[in-house]
This record gives sequence, structure tokens and C-alpha cells, in this order.
Amino acid sequence: KESFYSQFAGKKDKITVVKNGADEDAGEINAVTGATISSKAVTSAVNKALEYYEVLKMTSSVFIPNGGDVG
Repeated sequence: KESFYSQFAGKKDKITVVKNGADEDAGEINAVTGATISSKAVTSAVNKALEYYEVLKMTSSVFIPNGGDVG
């Protein structure tokens, strides 16, 4: 659902899921109604991918587009 995954755009640090009333400045996103567990699983995977990305960015000699900016 685009309204869910678009909330991840520009996030670079620990993202948390709330049922409603997410504070974007605090890294929160709204869960999909009726799919809180799935929303949390996706968010956990995104957080892990961001962690790995940061490690690669710091340790890799491979070119990373945009200077590593994910936003």
C-alpha cells in the first residue's frame, strides 16, 4: 500500500510503528489498519537494512551514489 511505504521516504534512523498519530520528526510511521504485526515486521526489516547500509557506507570502497544519502 503506497500510503504505508511512502512513510519510509527520507527516514535514516530507528523507525518505530504506531497505530495512529505518527510523529514524523520522531521517526514514527503509522501502521496499516488491521496489519500492525506485518507493519512492525516490515519496519524491522527496513531498520536492519538501514543498519547494514550504514556499515557498508563506512567500510566499503565501492561507489555509493549520492554520497550515501538515502533521503
